[in-house]
Amino acid sequence: MGEFDYATTALVTVTPGLNGSANVDIQSNVHVYDRYNWNKGAKAKLGRRLCIKDDDMAELHRAGLAKEFEMRGSLSLPPVRLNMRRGGSRARPGGH
Repeated sequence: MGEFDYATTALVTVTPGLNGSANVDIQSNVHVYDRYNWNKGAKAKLGRRLCIKDDDMAELHRAGLAKEFEMRGSLSLPPVRLNMRRGGSRARPGGH
């Protein structure tokens, strides 16, 4: 995977706490996307000895032996809870 696109999303929920404080719960996700295709002149080194050229893969594609494809995925990060208090904040990562 060379260049790729990514985005992050988050759901933030604020609920009243004790003595004027507030609890802030954050659930975030990372999303990635890449179109795997053959770029003229590009190559990938695997280890010290193996080099795969995109031009060679394009030839295999034209012969029907290789195919361009899309890769996508998402990852949910561990939840974070912040207890916001007057005069500062205290974080307690990893849940409620």
